[in-house]
Amino acid sequence: MSLLAGFDLVAEISNETIRKLLKKNLQIGGKPVNPPFELSLPISGGGASGTAHLIVTDLQLDLNADDTITLTLSFDRTSVVTTAPLPLTVCPLDGNITITAALQLVNAGGSNQQVSVNIGAATVAINWSATANQEITNDLSGTPIITPATFNAFVTQMLTSFVHSVAAPTIPLAFSVVPGANGSLAPSLQFEKLEVHCIPNANRSKQALGIFGILLVVNHSHGNHSQKTSTAITAAHDGVCISIAPGAFHSLVFCPAIANALGTDVAHLPGSCGSGGSFDTQGVTINSISDSFANGHIDINGSAAKSGTCYDASGTFHGTLTFSISGSTLTPNINMDEPDIDVSIPWYCWLAAALVLGPLGIALAAVVDTVGDKIASSLAGDAIKKALGSGIPGVSVGGLSGASFSSVAITTEGITMQGTVPVFVYHPFVKPALHLSGSVITTQSQEIGSGIFHTTVYCMKEAKDYPYTEYSQQQTGSYNLSGTLVSQLLTPHYTINAGGPAVPLTGNSGTIELPNMDTHYPMPLAQGGTAMQQTVHIGYSISGTSIQLTNVPSEGNYGFYLKVTATDCNGNPVQDDTHHNLSTSVTVQFEGDHVEIGGDYAKDVQHCLMVALKEMMKTVPYPYPRIPQWPPLNYPLPESLIEYIRDLVASGLPQADEILVASKIAHGNSFYRAIFSPAASQPGLLKEKVPIAANQQQIANIALELINVSQRLLSTGSITQSAEMVGGLADREIKG
Repeated sequence: MSLLAGFDLVAEISNETIRKLLKKNLQIGGKPVNPPFELSLPISGGGASGTAHLIVTDLQLDLNADDTITLTLSFDRTSVVTTAPLPLTVCPLDGNITITAALQLVNAGGSNQQVSVNIGAATVAINWSATANQEITNDLSGTPIITPATFNAFVTQMLTSFVHSVAAPTIPLAFSVVPGANGSLAPSLQFEKLEVHCIPNANRSKQALGIFGILLVVNHSHGNHSQKTSTAITAAHDGVCISIAPGAFHSLVFCPAIANALGTDVAHLPGSCGSGGSFDTQGVTINSISDSFANGHIDINGSAAKSGTCYDASGTFHGTLTFSISGSTLTPNINMDEPDIDVSIPWYCWLAAALVLGPLGIALAAVVDTVGDKIASSLAGDAIKKALGSGIPGVSVGGLSGASFSSVAITTEGITMQGTVPVFVYHPFVKPALHLSGSVITTQSQEIGSGIFHTTVYCMKEAKDYPYTEYSQQQTGSYNLSGTLVSQLLTPHYTINAGGPAVPLTGNSGTIELPNMDTHYPMPLAQGGTAMQQTVHIGYSISGTSIQLTNVPSEGNYGFYLKVTATDCNGNPVQDDTHHNLSTSVTVQFEGDHVEIGGDYAKDVQHCLMVALKEMMKTVPYPYPRIPQWPPLNYPLPESLIEYIRDLVASGLPQADEILVASKIAHGNSFYRAIFSPAASQPGLLKEKVPIAANQQQIANIALELINVSQRLLSTGSITQSAEMVGGLADREIKG
């Protein structure tokens, strides 16, 4: 195998690193190609229409010998649903899709070229599993218009058309290329010619993407990438390596480093670097200096002369240059042999010989040592970073930043730096799940009473009149079932549970009875309402994955759980990755009887709360309990009301019971919705609301008190507020 295949610089990037770059930068259907993910693809064309739902579970990459890449997307739980020419459902299906596309360099503005994938001309193939092929045959049985062969051709055509519409990924590998001009390694990397090729292997871990570059114009016609038959990367994962040829090293690193060290330009250097015959430095005339690559080191050879009044000295010198590397920092190691010096001294000046040999050797060693430092700084700067495609102005790519190199090797073929580059790809952290989304709205509201609530809010000196209006409300709860990473189409199976046995909802519509339901009414206001157990009736209508639930307004306010499981297109239960049946539920709250209280009742309750808190803070030492925040009346989130209740309980206010019952009256059914919500059973929230100094027992006591308060608030007559009802429905008997 050739290390550089005749090129001046070759950067190699492992299969795994390229795979991660594609996961970060390639999107299909607006979603990163980062499994697991799912797509709903429209089917259109050729007289057919419908939808394909695809669940991708894995992505693999192959770097091929013909400079194409193949993405293999494994999928399962996939379905194809057509509406024309026939209504058909074919599922569940599994297998893989291969997308083979050519690598290419595209213009990225100015002299910049960027690595891209020609998705627009990709070859797409779909490979069903044996089980999927049998499923296709079974589902298409008896439909002569669509045979398995025409189905496969149609799906492949649809997928190909869709893939061709996908934008080419912007892979963060971009480079500056100026044809006809010598390139550079420092201060920035610039190529004269650039090619991108795959380095194939049957083993994916030994595949690599190669960036093959010419730096010197004289080498423009050099290079044959096919001579590089295997990657030089040694890292097991996320590996990269950069190799530089001896000729490019000599012209772009060694000679500029000498010129820099000697304070001149390359043209004035002697020997293999420049056209000058010699160069004087530190009292020494350098007649020649050159480099050559050996296994394990770089040889530096040269000749020098020094003359004086009593002597003429000439000699040769030899040194070896090696490197150690850490991160992106190269450290040179110079070993100088004793120079071989001949001195011509007249007999009358022989005492000067000792004064010549030492200074000449020291001067030569200093020159070579300085050259080594300059070489290391040239390589350890932009040459390493830019060889991985980063840092080009005007190009919106980040390159493979963060590369860390751990070893450097020198052979007769060139110098190679080995390392790794971390490419972070987030894990989607999604798993199969069912979801119920929806809400309850009031579809019809009728005023059934009004009056004056004459009461003294607990901190007020005098009673006030607060007008109120009572409404009977017809409500509809609309919910829809959806799924994540589950087979489509879904058939829902709904049940309703209110603390007793679950009641299944059979058929597409009907009405169920729930006996002994805990219901409540807001009247009479003075006692915080009325609670009773009675039979309630819930109407339902199911269409596809959607359901509508309705109440009977006269049956008051209550809540229950709507739970759903599902089966797939073959009637099998929809399961998670551990083969357990999936389900989900929501809390449904009906408010058949609603009262609005005006006259700043809520404002007065809030004012009394603040008065009580100010008094508490005068006597309670730091750290203070969390200050309860009054939730707005316009249907606050259950979580905010639960936090408010918990904060009140945790505060230890003597007036907590009075504040809570007034809050209950002000918030009406929202208060009950919160108490029955899942948030009410999350003790973890309580821990965040109490003083830091509170121990576990104190937290447990507060949680128990919250339960007791909730129970008292849900009953009638336990906590009362001095009040007189004037007019309206003060004396109305509530019947269930």
